[in-house]
Amino acid sequence: EDAYQSWAGGFWSTMLSNLNNRQNLYLFGEVLPDNGDNDQIYTNYFDITAHGYTSTVYNAVNNGNLTGLHTIWHYDHELNPTDALVYVENHDSYENGVSSFLSNWTLKMSNAILIARANVTPRVFDRPGSSNDVWNDADIIAVNHFHNAMVGQSEYMRNPESDVLIIERGTKGATIVNVGGDTNISSPTNIQNGSYPNHASAQTTITVSNGTLSGYIPGGSIVVLYEGSTPQPPDAPTGVSASAASSSAIDVSWNASSGATSYEVFY
Repeated sequence: EDAYQSWAGGFWSTMLSNLNNRQNLYLFGEVLPDNGDNDQIYTNYFDITAHGYTSTVYNAVNNGNLTGLHTIWHYDHELNPTDALVYVENHDSYENGVSSFLSNWTLKMSNAILIARANVTPRVFDRPGSSNDVWNDADIIAVNHFHNAMVGQSEYMRNPESDVLIIERGTKGATIVNVGGDTNISSPTNIQNGSYPNHASAQTTITVSNGTLSGYIPGGSIVVLYEGSTPQPPDAPTGVSASAASSSAIDVSWNASSGATSYEVFY
């Protein structure tokens, strides 16, 4: 796309303006990441493939270090998630041997990270052969349900440990990816108080109380938490005190409880 150049044409604007039912189509294109890719212009027309993020994610999984995955780089600059088609591999990388060495476990853990994220559009490649159906894995199905349930929710990514990534979506839920060994985590969170059984296959229950998410995460597993679990009421306020303000009034104060939106005072 040679926008702003003297020789620029109007190919994309002309072609796309003549598409029928364009508002109901998902449009994306491959823009190779290099110094002159001009992807900022292409994103005016369609989402673009986030090539660089592909190896960033699967290398992080294989190296057991899930830090630094928030930014989606496209060569030397950041790609807005709303403009990105993300994937672990595609037909080219598989056929050319660039990604065919990746194990099913690496594919699953990497795809879980991509699918759980906000605003991006994820794509899961179906490798040839019935033994490679990562797209049909129970954990990936669970994260897909999470993805659909979290539409419109904000994103906050945390690393309670370098090999554990928590992808929170608003106050509604989170996907936790653990590429290390068994661990017990305790992490700040925005998720509402509750006891959350895992919607994926690992046997565990996560508790959220007063802004802290805690629980056992089995090694090499995916944990999916969201509404529809068992929400619990906020804890009782602490530090309650009362003092006479006048002959007819009392001042009452307390420490706020995480998850509480209002309080009732009885006298």
